[in-house]
Amino acid sequence: MYEEARELHARANYDEAHQMFENLISTYPNSRYARQGMVDQIFYYSRRKQYALAASAADRFMEAHPDSPHVAYALYMKGLAYFREDRGFLDRIGQQDPAKRDPKSMQLSFQTLRDLVRRFPESRYAKDGELRMRFLINALANGEIHVAQYYMRRGAPLAAASRARHVLEVYPDSVATEAALVILIRAYKEIGAKDAQEDARRLLKENYPENPLAAKPE
Repeated sequence: MYEEARELHARANYDEAHQMFENLISTYPNSRYARQGMVDQIFYYSRRKQYALAASAADRFMEAHPDSPHVAYALYMKGLAYFREDRGFLDRIGQQDPAKRDPKSMQLSFQTLRDLVRRFPESRYAKDGELRMRFLINALANGEIHVAQYYMRRGAPLAAASRARHVLEVYPDSVATEAALVILIRAYKEIGAKDAQEDARRLLKENYPENPLAAKPE
C-alpha cells in the first residue's frame, strides 16, 4: 500500500495517492509505513504548494507521534508552509490598505520555527530555521512601520505611535528600529507630548546619532 501510494503520487494521481495513504494510516496505524506515509504527505502537500494542508498534516503527525525523531522535520515543514504561504507579504505593500493587512501566516511561521530551534537546536533544520526567523522578524517589523506611516499620512498620530512602540517592544533588534523612533518623534510632536518626544529623540541619538532628527528638532 505504501509503495502503491508513492507510485500514484509519482504519476500525478494525487487524489488516489492521498486516499491510499489514508487507507494505509487507518488500517495499519502503528506500522512504520503508516508513520512514514504521514511524513510523506507533509512533503507532498508542500511540493504541490498546498501549504495549509501541509501544515495540517504536520500537526496530525506530531499529535500522533510526539516522540518520533521526525518531529523536527514536521516542525520545520510546518514553519516553511506558513512562510511560503505568505511570502509575498511585503510584495503586496501598496496594493491594499496597510491597516487591513494580516501578517498571521508570518507570525505562525515565526512561532513554529522558534519552537523548532528551541526544542531541536542540534537538528539539521535549526540553522535554516534561525535564518528564516531573522527574515520574519525584519519583515514583520517593516510591515508595522508601513502601517504606522499610513496612519501618519491619514492624520492619526496616536495610532502611528502605537504601531511604532510595538516595533520597539516586540522587534527591538530588527532593521526597523530607527524608522520606529523617527515615527515616534513625529507622532509625539503632533500630539504635543513633548517629554515623550524628547525620550524618543534621546534614544535615536544614542543609537543612530547620524539621523537628522537626532541632532535637532524638526
